[in-house]
Amino acid sequence: EEEAQATWLLSMADGEPEQVELWLLELIQILQTEAQRREELLDFQTAWIIRQHIKEITPTDINNLLHIILHSIKLDTFANEHLSQLGIIKLLQSKNSLSLVDTKLLLQLKQSLSSSRPNDPVIIEFIKDCQHYLG
Repeated sequence: EEEAQATWLLSMADGEPEQVELWLLELIQILQTEAQRREELLDFQTAWIIRQHIKEITPTDINNLLHIILHSIKLDTFANEHLSQLGIIKLLQSKNSLSLVDTKLLLQLKQSLSSSRPNDPVIIEFIKDCQHYLG
């Protein structure tokens, strides 16, 4: 993992800004493809790690953050603080995110949180923030 990061950073250090931007987009695509493959294999731990790397590159990718939260729930490591630490609440409250959110993914997260913590006030508030995306 550390060697891969060092390789990415080293090879990008010599690139022109336009090149680096294209390489980052390609890297994100590769990481997303592998994360999806791991999710299909139900390897949520590895998928969570890969999605953390994606978050380092694009910290406001709302769908990636939704995946991270879902994986945290499945791995039984989710804490309410993750919602604010990841900035997901602010992103959901932003009108800029409206067209970017994968509503199927958001619905899946809503259902997962509702069933795992139905009476938690933080979760109830989060679910309210999701409503305008889900109709």
